[in-house]
Amino acid sequence: MVTGHITGDLRTGGERPLPRTEPELFGRDRVIQRMLDAATAPSGPAIHLVRGGIGAGRTALLGVVAERLRAAGLPVHAVACRPGDHLLAHLLAHRLITALSGPGGAAGAGAGAGGPAAVGGATGAGGTGGAVPEDRPLDDALRSHTEPRGSGEAVSVLLARTLRTRTPAVVLVDDVQFADPETTELLYALAPRLVSSPVRLILGVSPLGPVRSSSQRAGEEALLALADGVSIGAVDLPPLTVEEVARLLTHRLRAVPEQTLVEEAHWLTGGNPGALVAALHAGSRAIRTLIGHAHLVAGAPVPVLPDDDRFVRALRGLGDTAWRVAKALSVLEPLGERTAGLVAAATGLPEHTVLRALHRLTEPGLVAGPGRGAGWTFRIPLVAVAAADRLGPYERRAVSATAVHALWETADRGPSATSAPVAPADGMASTHRGAVVVPRDAASVRRTYLANRVVEAGTFVDRGRATAELLAAARESDAAEVPEASRWLESAAGLTDDPALLASTLARYAATADSTGNGPGAADAAAALLERHARAMDPGTRLELAVVELAARAASGDPSALCGPAALHRTRATGAGADSESEVLGVVALCLLGLWSEALNLIARSRAHSHPHPVARLFVMMCETAARLMTGDAAPFRRTLRHPVDGIPAPHLMLELTVLQCDFLLGMGELAEARALVARRGLTIGHLPIRNVMLTHYLAGSWDEAMASARSLMANSPATARMPASVLAHARTSTMLLARGWPSRARTVLDTARAVTNSMTYLLDAEQAAVHRLMGEDSRAEKALRRGLAEASEHGYAFGTEPLWAALAAMEAERGRPDRAATCLSRLERTAAASGGDSARLLALLTRVRVLRLCPDLRALLPDPDRSVREALSLARASGRPFETACTLLAVASPGIATGPRSEARLREAYDLFGELDALLWRYRTRTALRDAGLPVPDRRTVTEENERLLATLVAEGLSNRQLAAALGVSEGSVASRLTRLFHRTGLRSRVELATSMLTASYP
Repeated sequence: MVTGHITGDLRTGGERPLPRTEPELFGRDRVIQRMLDAATAPSGPAIHLVRGGIGAGRTALLGVVAERLRAAGLPVHAVACRPGDHLLAHLLAHRLITALSGPGGAAGAGAGAGGPAAVGGATGAGGTGGAVPEDRPLDDALRSHTEPRGSGEAVSVLLARTLRTRTPAVVLVDDVQFADPETTELLYALAPRLVSSPVRLILGVSPLGPVRSSSQRAGEEALLALADGVSIGAVDLPPLTVEEVARLLTHRLRAVPEQTLVEEAHWLTGGNPGALVAALHAGSRAIRTLIGHAHLVAGAPVPVLPDDDRFVRALRGLGDTAWRVAKALSVLEPLGERTAGLVAAATGLPEHTVLRALHRLTEPGLVAGPGRGAGWTFRIPLVAVAAADRLGPYERRAVSATAVHALWETADRGPSATSAPVAPADGMASTHRGAVVVPRDAASVRRTYLANRVVEAGTFVDRGRATAELLAAARESDAAEVPEASRWLESAAGLTDDPALLASTLARYAATADSTGNGPGAADAAAALLERHARAMDPGTRLELAVVELAARAASGDPSALCGPAALHRTRATGAGADSESEVLGVVALCLLGLWSEALNLIARSRAHSHPHPVARLFVMMCETAARLMTGDAAPFRRTLRHPVDGIPAPHLMLELTVLQCDFLLGMGELAEARALVARRGLTIGHLPIRNVMLTHYLAGSWDEAMASARSLMANSPATARMPASVLAHARTSTMLLARGWPSRARTVLDTARAVTNSMTYLLDAEQAAVHRLMGEDSRAEKALRRGLAEASEHGYAFGTEPLWAALAAMEAERGRPDRAATCLSRLERTAAASGGDSARLLALLTRVRVLRLCPDLRALLPDPDRSVREALSLARASGRPFETACTLLAVASPGIATGPRSEARLREAYDLFGELDALLWRYRTRTALRDAGLPVPDRRTVTEENERLLATLVAEGLSNRQLAAALGVSEGSVASRLTRLFHRTGLRSRVELATSMLTASYP
């Protein structure tokens, strides 16, 4: 790294160290190599330009080039130009001569008449010929004197002589846009004569800054000439590609970024590396790292660059008029060819003044001029957001009203209108302090843009038309627009004179909001509507909106917030039925809190079940059915699956019922039944909330998709969002992580869920015990299982206890306690029979098989093993669940249960299924079972690779050698030997390096 002056004398003024750089400049390898080749080539241009705008990484790239050239043994000199250098003629030429002629320079110390003294004489005051005093930097001396007439020719001759020295050297000059025009013109003139020179000049240049005098313009023209000269090489630093942005994010975040984050970061920054780094600093709260992956938080605000950011400084430095125009442009840029005129209308500035300001914005590369039907646009959307964020309240209303009137005018003219604003480009950011919006098509982009402008215009536009526009946008919104839709509805609630219309729109919207986890948005919109229009609503609508608010508050992760909305609703409700409405809300709140027994008690002692409105009766029926299932009575739930539910007044309420039923079916592992139910209702799994999508992917064996959904769910929604499905989503994520060899991540997922809820945590304890078992912590595993069963018993829960009883039965059998194992098995079978599901029945059969294998004294419990094995295999294959099928095959092929060709075939089928899931730990266990049975393991190379990858994963998880030995079932000595071989093959030198390679997905 460059940490000090590359060449000698501090008095050279312009010579300075280049900054420290990243270990790797992402996306710049080709440019770096091109500069290295140019600097070391025996022939070719002596001058090379590296062109890059603000944040392109030009200075960092020059630093890397300097380091590598110095490492190759070449003399390297770093020179920098600074703002104001253009005021002194030939200043850069003097710096170049001094650098090359000074100690270590290409011309050497003995330059004679061409040395530093001669330079000083050429620039001394009044032609005195005196050298620069040693106690005074050269730049200060030059700035304090004027150049005498005729000295330019002397400098030209001296610079030419210095550059044509026979000693190889490389001079790196950064920020040449600030250089004096005399030197740049001189370099252009000298370039053809320097082809044979061993000296190479690499000049870094950026678009000129805001202060441009006539001499700077002349210098810019000279630079443009440099770029066009055949004797001068030039290369531009291109924007980063999506793949390069992903690499940079991985390096910065020390985690693998999800594709949504990568695409959003690439679009928001235009591939500019400086903008990307700035966005990461400004938007750190918008990114959440979970189980080794970085996620963009849904609905997170767009990062807003601070005042001291380089891009904001560049904008402000262009002057007040350009700054005012930039702020208006940030809102109006999607409106196409009319943008300049609309900016003039919004700001009150003459159009010719606006056009001059827009041209000034293009000079530093911040704005792109119009072309191909498009108007003036910011090159980097992040900069547009920064400008828009600094609009004052009046400015924002005025600019937004201009946009609204322009779009309405176009709509009124019809499709044949000329000079109409075009629809905003796909991927345009919302320019208010809200979420980044990337809708899927031009129509939804235009709808979103118009609705946002209506909200911000406020009273500056027609109230009636604004309300209609907001309601229409909300009705047509989809999952990608949910964060915006809540804002539209909240604004419409303050404008509308028709609360019934708004309420029906909000009810439909709420179903979409739930599916995307945008609880706070739904709660705010519902609260605003109830606050203003509760008295004008019918009881069903009022109750539905109150339930929306309750559900959204629960999803926010603050269970205590459920009490407030329920109490507030009691004061809003008026007339007959007010008390029963509050009772219905109490039932809903208790269920959302996971207090199922209390909900049943409230239903029993209240009139909620006999409410006169069908909406209220539907909510009570849903809650009662779910509560009875949780406490061990599955019959009502099964009846609602088999028979149509009458009296559902709206399609979105049928969707809510379907979501609730799928929550429980997928939680019980009944994949086939959930799919059949959804099909009967005319839906697909994709219509359901992400928690249902995640559980479906998990059960169906699409584990990569399930993990992506799980990370998104956990990044945007707490485990309290919907009991019990959200807790179970965490549990199943833990199962996948453990199966793939990530026990610490599995434990983190469980701890995350446990930290935000004190209800139904028993659903996590079977997975918690599995993590302990892998680490060889059997006593802690047993404690976790008994803790979970005790919690379930205390609250009267039966749902989800089957895995706890199964694991405890196996542990008791393994410890040689047949009576206790039999007791656990009996409890498991009773619970499984009461649930009425095939998944629970399969678990009970497999537990019998495992208990018999571990404790032969219990053979009386399984009088016909073959029949049980056949039934288990039949249930497993019919379930459509690869992981459970593979576990079943492995269990029934174990010694003591089955032998012979049939056992081998089952082991190999299980091995293949685990491979499809990338379940490294279970593949390892199945290989062990194959070896124990004396059977060969196929594909030795794959076996070696998987064993090493599993070992590397466990090491990255922080397991000690003792824990590694327990997890792999080998001795600690064997672990040490395996680690030695792994380090030797990969070239990694420590556990830290190995963990880093796994963390950043760079494991060799």
